[in-house]
Amino acid sequence: MLAVLQHVTRSRARIIAPFVVCMLCASASIAQHTPREIGFSFAIGGQGKLEKKSIENRGFFQDAFIWNLRYQITTTGIQNLSFFAEGVSETREYDAQEDINGEALTAHHVVSVAQTTLGLETMRTIVSSGGFRVGIGLGLGFGYGSPSRELTILTTGEKRNEDAASPWLSLLLTAGVRARYTLYRNDDLDIGITASGRYWGFPAIGPSGDHGRKYNGPDFRTLHHVGYLAGVSVGF
Repeated sequence: MLAVLQHVTRSRARIIAPFVVCMLCASASIAQHTPREIGFSFAIGGQGKLEKKSIENRGFFQDAFIWNLRYQITTTGIQNLSFFAEGVSETREYDAQEDINGEALTAHHVVSVAQTTLGLETMRTIVSSGGFRVGIGLGLGFGYGSPSRELTILTTGEKRNEDAASPWLSLLLTAGVRARYTLYRNDDLDIGITASGRYWGFPAIGPSGDHGRKYNGPDFRTLHHVGYLAGVSVGF
């Protein structure tokens, strides 16, 4: 009986061993090359809104300037965790009626919205070949900003400049895929270019307080987009 058990055990070991080796090799093949990495990426326009354009959202952040700076805090070689700072800003123009001293007058609006967000992102490498790597990830951040507008009353040409009565707070969510290609590598550095496609949105965004009839920014309170980022990163 003992001989039979030993034979079965050896047979299973011969079957299982190749799978274990393959798993270990696969994990090693998609490992990141460096324990630390800093990256900068940006986008100019090209963002698509998931919800319909409305009077409330005015199409904001479809043609925005976006920048993202991230620093990798820790990594297992396959899964990493990064701290990021991201800014988004855009100016939109439109004509609409405005209550001016109790009278509804048509005015040309130039509205600017800027939001800076701090948060954490996790990315998992799923494909790696030589200097090419692809990962999928999620991000969560909290932001702060303040809209402003310039009004030009069309009938009189009078101009008014106003800042929002309350600062804006926001919650940022991101989910997407990032590709990285190494351009130069030595024993200390790994320099590459990156490209990302992602969902990013503000499920909650708006003024921190209500100031009645005072200007407090555009009427939208949630935004959802798909878009891209492109940039560079340095591993060390």
